[in-house]
Amino acid sequence: MVNVAHRGSTRLRTARFGATKVNVGRCGSMKLKPAHFGSTKVNETRFGSTKLRAARVGSVTLRTARFGATKLNVAHFGATKIVVVVQ
Repeated sequence: MVNVAHRGSTRLRTARFGATKVNVGRCGSMKLKPAHFGSTKVNETRFGSTKLRAARVGSVTLRTARFGATKLNVAHFGATKIVVVVQ
């Protein structure tokens, strides 16, 4: 389950690595801090796709629409779906 605030923090819970905290800005960058393999920065553009590079799970692609859902596919511990609302 992912709880998304409008301009605040988002908590992402994964089964293998425990709780992961995601700070989401409105338009700009968001920081992903996993508990197991350190911090990962996600640079999010307002339109289009964003690449996410993690140290232990390899590189994944994060595609973000301006409105609606964002799907995050992580190769090491399966797929995780993140819903991000940008207004």
